[in-house]
Amino acid sequence: MAFSYTVDGEAITGHLRIKYGTFTNGTGDTGGDITTGLDYCPTFIAQTNSHIYATAVKQSISGGVVTITTDMGIDGTWIAFGV
Repeated sequence: MAFSYTVDGEAITGHLRIKYGTFTNGTGDTGGDITTGLDYCPTFIAQTNSHIYATAVKQSISGGVVTITTDMGIDGTWIAFGV
């Protein structure tokens, strides 16, 4: 099975959009691309049972795609803040 993700919800607070979901790594996978749908994503956080990976994306991202790198085979949740 390959890396996959879900977009489970979205919220708007003020001028920020918040999107969140889960990701699943296949055996031997160490992350992949998550399409957030945000044009600008200054904060992206991915969390597993043992680690929190925080990425500050300071530039526009094409189609809201954020690439995450995790430990091999680890699943978790993600949340993105942006516009």
